[in-house]
Amino acid sequence: LPGKQIGVMLPSIGSVGILLLATYLADKIPVMMNRTHPETAFAHCVKFSQTKKILTSKAFFDKINIPWLKNYEFVFLEDLLKAIPLHRKLKALIKSRYFPLPKKLDPTAVVLYTSGSESLPKAVPLTHENLVSNLIGAVEIMHIQQDERFFCYLPPFHSFGFTVNTVFPLVAGLRSVSTPDPNDSLTVANLIAHTKPTLLATT
Repeated sequence: LPGKQIGVMLPSIGSVGILLLATYLADKIPVMMNRTHPETAFAHCVKFSQTKKILTSKAFFDKINIPWLKNYEFVFLEDLLKAIPLHRKLKALIKSRYFPLPKKLDPTAVVLYTSGSESLPKAVPLTHENLVSNLIGAVEIMHIQQDERFFCYLPPFHSFGFTVNTVFPLVAGLRSVSTPDPNDSLTVANLIAHTKPTLLATT
């Protein structure tokens, strides 16, 4: 995909973590797009970050059903997965045995945008050091065990949702349970009853 910065517009789902790692391995910077921004604010974020493509799920895109989003160039993950030929999957499997990490990561780990309550949203680039130092601070005041089950529902365009719900389970090796719609209280209640999470992060 063209461009250094790649837009990502997804709710809190487990595949966000996989996609995040994929952007780093591809030497890209993820720009988390906020679907709740009004049209002018969303347009500003796309233009300011020079984002040419936005990754999302077609099921999610269809569900939120925001007509003006069709003005942007989205890449649907379902279509990407179907288009990967078998030989590329086998090549990736072989490479994964050696796990070839990039020799040097871009210092910027993610670009988030403010809510836009004061004029247009402001871009906030966070470094890998920013994220890790935040998580170290959280771990120091919380007695988190390795066998915890983390219930994650804050959206990844949210600074807390990105740092705590997306990055933290990856670096701490915690099992996580995600739900894309925190407003769907019945699904949330059923999911909690079924998975019995031990941790919940909220604002």
